[in-house]
Order: sequence, then structure tokens, then C-alpha cells
Amino acid sequence: MKLLPSEVPWCPENYPDHAIILGLEERPPHDQEAYLLKEVELLKRLVQEASEGEIENANRMLADLPDEDQLGLPLDPMSDPRGPRALLTNPASEGSRLHEWKTDIEEALKDKPMSPEEAKDLVKEMSLESFLSPLR
Repeated sequence: MKLLPSEVPWCPENYPDHAIILGLEERPPHDQEAYLLKEVELLKRLVQEASEGEIENANRMLADLPDEDQLGLPLDPMSDPRGPRALLTNPASEGSRLHEWKTDIEEALKDKPMSPEEAKDLVKEMSLESFLSPLR
């Protein structure tokens, strides 16, 4: 992923699946809802940077989610501008990987941050597929 000079990657040290991007003077969110919105922004950026083939692959990956986790999602979630927000903010079925990923945010918020260099490397290597893989 390409970073702008005005962007600062941030990630909890023990939760590398929860990286986000902040503005230069911005502090990390302190609650799950605000954190999820930052994750939505990151997912939207990854979709924008992805090729059509990567987006089609992402849609196939999401088709493997449990039926309950697909409720409220557009038909091809990563091809629809509403998809990233729906995926990350709609309720997930208890016990699913998506649900676990969401509930991990509470613990991630308490974790110390990863070093700035490590977080930057992590985000630069991030792709749409690598973001979605832990959710399914």
C-alpha cells in the first residue's frame, strides 16, 4: 500500500491484523467503534489500490464467510462502495473469524503500539487479500 507523507501507520504490537492509518497529529482511537471506522478507511484504500482481479478474488474470499456474516453485504462487497463499511461494522456471527477479529479490537486498544518503523513496513506490504484473510 502506498502511504502519503501526511499519513502515519499505527498498529498494536500483538495484533498485526489491526493496523490503521492516522494523520500526522492524530491519536489512535480509544473505542471499538472509532477503531472500526479507521479500519473501514484502510479497507477502502486497499480496494482503491487493488486491480480488478484482486477485487474479484476478494469477493470470492468473502463468499466463503458464514452465511450470517454475509447478511447485509452487497452481492460483490468489494466492488460496491458500501461493502467495506458493511463488512466491518455489521454484526458478525459469534464464533466466526470475523467476530473474533472484531472482538480482538477491545484487547488491541489496550496493547502498546508497534514501533513506527515496523508499523510502516507492515502497512506498506499490506494488500486487499492480506487484510481480508484473517476475517474468513
